[in-house]
Parts: sequence; structure tokens; C-alpha cells
Amino acid sequence: MVTSHRRPATRYYRRAPGAGWLAALIVVPLGLGLIGWAGSPQREALPELPAIATSATDTETAGPEAMVAPFSLRRKGNDVVLSGQLPDPASVAFAMDKVRTNLPGTTVLDLLTPIAGVTAADLTRFDGVLKAGAPLADFGFSIEGATITLFGTAQSDAAKLRLARAVGAAWPDLKVIDDIAVLSMAPPVPE
Repeated sequence: MVTSHRRPATRYYRRAPGAGWLAALIVVPLGLGLIGWAGSPQREALPELPAIATSATDTETAGPEAMVAPFSLRRKGNDVVLSGQLPDPASVAFAMDKVRTNLPGTTVLDLLTPIAGVTAADLTRFDGVLKAGAPLADFGFSIEGATITLFGTAQSDAAKLRLARAVGAAWPDLKVIDDIAVLSMAPPVPE
């Protein structure tokens, strides 16, 4: 005689997770993230960066109320990159047109973002900056808050000063930091 051992069919059901599970779902990842952030060995083990000697000059024209959206221009040879934030598409088109007009023969890459309501640098006097920078194959500037930082290389102190003055005249309410390096020609080797 063979007997079958069948189990009676049971109904399996799942209850909805309770408040404890919901709290754990929120608290546990936050706790783990906080622990990881606070004790990160990568953050503590960063090597010290070497100090770089620069001859930056500050102008004392900036007022604390002059805070504008980020904007930058970088020229490297025949390539010009514009990036940052402007208040509308018309301002973006205006900036692109100014660069194409004052730096003919360059390829202009538009990384500008129109954001309604941002306070942007006044670009109506942008021509003077571009004309002063036109002889330089490697130059640029970035506007962050109330500060403009110039960078790149110039063939002479006069070209460097001309660009710094043009930037100061275009945006007199912003502080100018001039980090442009002047190329020095090596003296000829006697034979």
C-alpha cells in the first residue's frame, strides 16, 4: 500500500511593510552615507599640492555688491570657447556675434546657457577686451562672482597690460586678477 504524503495547499500572502521598514529604508542609507563621508580615507589622504609661484596682480575696483553669473572665454590658437550663463538666448547670440566679429578666422564653440533671471556681466563693452586680446593666440578670462581672472600667455608686458586695462574698463565694478604669463625669449648662445 502506497500512501501519498501530500501537504494541504496553503495560501501565501504578503502584508504591506510597516512604518519600521519605511523608517529603515530612509535612515540606513543616510547613516551609511554620513559614515562614509565623515571617515573617507581618500579625503584625508590627499597629497599636498605644490605651490605655484605666480605674479598675479589685483585691482582694487571691485565692490562687494558686484556678483554676476559665471562667464568665461578661452582662446587657444584659432579655437575660442565661450561658457557660462547669460539671461536669455539673445544675450548668447550677442556674445557669439561679438567674438566672431572681433576675432575673425576663429572657430567659436558655444557652451553658454541661457537662464532667465541671472545677473550676467554687461557685454556691451566686450569689444575692447576682444580687440586687446586679438594679438594673443593663448588667452582667456573667467568671471566668478565679483572677480575676473585673466589667464594665458602674452609676448610682452605691454600686451598683458593692454588686455588687463581693457578688462578693467569693460567691467569697472569687478576685481581683476591678472595671471597672464609673459613669454621671455632665451638669449642667443654665443658661438
